[in-house]
Amino acid sequence: MQSCGKTTVGAGVKFMYMVSASSKRLHIIAAKTTGIAEKNIIQQENGILDLHRNAVYCGNGDRNNKLPHIKFEGKLIYVLGYDNKDKWENVLGSQFGCVYIDEINTADIDFVREISTRNDYLLATLNPDDPSLPVYREFVNRSRPCARYAADVPEEILRELTEEPVPGWRYWFFSFRDNLSLTEADIQRKMDAAPKGTKLYKNKILGLRGRATGLVFDLQQRHIITAAQAAEHRFLYYSIGCDTSYSRQSHDRLTFEAVGITADKKCILLLEETHNNRDKTNPFAPSDVIPLLNRFAEQVKSRYGFARTIYIDSADAGTIQEAPKPKAAKAKAHTEGVSAGHAVEVAPPATKDNVGYSPEKIGGKSLTSEDSGGIIKEQERMQSSSDYAVPKNLTESREFRSKFDSMDSDKRVQRQYYQVAKEMLQHRSGTNGEDLYFYNTRTKKWYRSITGTQAGTPDYTEEIRRALQESEKGDIVSFHNHPLGMPPSAGDLNAALKNGYKKGYTIGHDGIIFEYTKPEYLIDQSIYDTRISKYKDLGQAEFEAQYNALIDLSKLYGFSVKEVK
Repeated sequence: MQSCGKTTVGAGVKFMYMVSASSKRLHIIAAKTTGIAEKNIIQQENGILDLHRNAVYCGNGDRNNKLPHIKFEGKLIYVLGYDNKDKWENVLGSQFGCVYIDEINTADIDFVREISTRNDYLLATLNPDDPSLPVYREFVNRSRPCARYAADVPEEILRELTEEPVPGWRYWFFSFRDNLSLTEADIQRKMDAAPKGTKLYKNKILGLRGRATGLVFDLQQRHIITAAQAAEHRFLYYSIGCDTSYSRQSHDRLTFEAVGITADKKCILLLEETHNNRDKTNPFAPSDVIPLLNRFAEQVKSRYGFARTIYIDSADAGTIQEAPKPKAAKAKAHTEGVSAGHAVEVAPPATKDNVGYSPEKIGGKSLTSEDSGGIIKEQERMQSSSDYAVPKNLTESREFRSKFDSMDSDKRVQRQYYQVAKEMLQHRSGTNGEDLYFYNTRTKKWYRSITGTQAGTPDYTEEIRRALQESEKGDIVSFHNHPLGMPPSAGDLNAALKNGYKKGYTIGHDGIIFEYTKPEYLIDQSIYDTRISKYKDLGQAEFEAQYNALIDLSKLYGFSVKEVK
């Protein structure tokens, strides 16, 4: 929706009409601040007070109600700022008749969720914004336009109204021409003021959703390379950029980025780390950033090489002042500003020219241990659960048995795979322990580890070690169970690389099976965790977040993962 008559029509006419018709006494108008509500909704020309001369606004409250409110036809309309959680939490203990939310796309999502269950009628306005915001998924995209006005909605937005619709939820699209106070000349001047092709033009003129991208890098396909392609380069110089944000009200993040300059004069983004204050109980401050930045610099050093410079955003004087304080600082901090643009995220190049990186070390921590004999242990990223039971009759079901038909062309081998999975689930049902089976496709021999503890990863027994000694790269097909049915973990994929699997399978206690192949080089756990956190921040559950993270990383690390149907 563009800046036009939607506030007058929405708040001044429709909302006040519904308040008048409501049987309830208490109602709400919410904007970012009470000052914005006063200026844009209540006191502006053609605002509520202008259209309803019997309405009385008490901006400082009165003897009976301390909060700002409007008295209208014997009813009370509270005026709230959703930027102040303490104040709106005090009000939301009641049920309300009608609620009006101004620019819901900028509102505190917790406020929107809370107020949505406490009213008989809700009307909200919004301006085009980042379509990944939760307010679109949870509210806006669940509405639909009236049939007679559907043609007014741009096709790009209609395609995004994909969430399950709620009966009675309506989507209205306003353009400049819905504001009768604007002449054609006025409209043309507004359109001419925004350069075509910019985010401003897309949002304000076309009324389309979208977020700013390509501010530093033009992310055309030819600018994006795979991790394998990055590994072919020889890096001469490494540098780190720090872009800061301490806001608790936005999705802006504190971002660290490491880039490498190659011998053929290319700049490649190698590693990224982000932090956000939005939902933190104890938000970080400039004094907390430098230790985080030093830790990031150590990761870059251990994985790639020494970054001789760290560039801190020149607009952040507080962080710059903190930079020289730690005596253990490993890099020279500069005050030149660097914007946090994205080019490509890659894992460690496995070339001998990159001093500081060895295939078995990531972030300074060894991925192997003495008791594992140099074998990377497979591990499921788990949540706590008190019930790991395999459903009764699951392993005998036709649906479960048929999943093994696609695993090998030899029906005898298919039956063996099925029998192994069945034994594994029967043995581990009700526990969170894991069994591990290896099948050597060349020698046709099976190896297993079923003696592990009741929790965690399977033991690498002498039998498993012997299997690896007797196999060649690409011989082994691996099977192990995942009590929670989660997708393969980063540890599983790294084990596939280290142990030379042909392919691997995870068998969930709920019957879900995943097939995966080895990556081209070791996956950094921090990158994996960061991708999962990104999807969980969007409201996805652990399973969905893990799977989407794997799909992202498969393109960078060159492996495949899929659910076996």
